[in-house]
Amino acid sequence: MIYKRGDFGVSVSQVDGFGKNPSLWVHDKNSMIKVASFGSEEKAKMFMSYLEWMLFQNAEPPKE
Repeated sequence: MIYKRGDFGVSVSQVDGFGKNPSLWVHDKNSMIKVASFGSEEKAKMFMSYLEWMLFQNAEPPKE
């Protein structure tokens, strides 16, 4: 999932050739910049649930 505003966006995904775990990517027009790596897929999902909770008022708070 990519969250966009204009030409910019943020996503969490595993891209071949850039590690075995998901990473946090910032999208700038036609490029992607890797800004962080997650230790596991579960940690990446936890991050995304907190991000969605903070960004969208109708989202449920993350369960721990």
